[in-house]
Amino acid sequence: MALALVAALIAAGGLATITASRSKPLGMASTQVAVDLSPQSVGALWQGRDDTKLKFEATTPPVVSIHALAQPAFHKAQVMNQRCSKRRTDPGSEPDFLLIGVQKGGSTGLYNYLAKHGDVRSASCKEIHFFDINSNYEKGKTFYLRHFPSISEELRGQVITGEASPSYLRFPIVPLRVKNMFTKPLKFIVILREPVMRFKSHWVGRRVVMMDIGKSSCEDIWEQSVKEIEQCLERESLEVCHKKLHENPAMRGIYKPQLEVWRQHFDRDQFFVLQSDAMFKNLNATMQSVVEFLRIRPYTEAELASFTTAYTGSAHHSDPLINECGHLTEAMKAFYDRFTGGLREFLVREFPNTLLQPSAPTNWLR
Repeated sequence: MALALVAALIAAGGLATITASRSKPLGMASTQVAVDLSPQSVGALWQGRDDTKLKFEATTPPVVSIHALAQPAFHKAQVMNQRCSKRRTDPGSEPDFLLIGVQKGGSTGLYNYLAKHGDVRSASCKEIHFFDINSNYEKGKTFYLRHFPSISEELRGQVITGEASPSYLRFPIVPLRVKNMFTKPLKFIVILREPVMRFKSHWVGRRVVMMDIGKSSCEDIWEQSVKEIEQCLERESLEVCHKKLHENPAMRGIYKPQLEVWRQHFDRDQFFVLQSDAMFKNLNATMQSVVEFLRIRPYTEAELASFTTAYTGSAHHSDPLINECGHLTEAMKAFYDRFTGGLREFLVREFPNTLLQPSAPTNWLR
């Protein structure tokens, strides 16, 4: 693999020198290569570890298209870190797209598939959490942009960048903050997952990774979440309850009020909404639709083939812990059926750029 990369870099020729730094995106390489291509270093980069010695910095131009490279997206093969403190030293560029939700919906896989595209430059981490964490937002736009690569004016439109903080969708303040910060029309991607599986995966993730639920059972968390929602709905509308309870684990699977808030602030053509089942069942065609929406060229065959090495997330749905939620499945479905009725019609009407599975009794989005 290392020899193939060196050959590709040499073949690209003449526009920039590669030196030891991973803080900036990979540019077109000259024959001046000063990197550690040992198997240990290559393996470390491929797995997204921070201790790798395989680091790149393009001197000038800062970013270029790399269609000529044998592995077009090798410079950012995986974007594994969920939250980050890393920032670049250069000013950075404004993002072209935000993957805004949903949490536990498949956003990690989707973002890493995008990172395989030779004209997509990923952020310094997948989830910057700038607009939903006050302590980050208060640091200002300069702080935010330094998480993105600097893209020269002549390449704007051909080369794009963006981030994926899936909690953005549920925070009512986020779309207003985004709208106030950027004058250009950003593009927003939303991936929706069947709500019952989303909740189960969320519970396993918090139990295993975050450990902030302690020893609370799936049943305890579910019943507490539903009780809180039901009590709110006795007094308020669903829209008001969403704004009050957007952190509630069960509320996160009620998608319509979350989408309505974003739709109030942005034009319908700025959104691409897809059902996670579509990505899982027909990955290549789904990702070609996504990049068409982003207005960049289609994936090459080599890029599509590289999907097999993409990091696709935590796979909490396959953790044995998820069986602890099994006896609640029918109750969960009955709860969410109250809120998914009419959702498909709403999506088609309000978001013309949608990719949904065909309507069927087995499809939760009926």
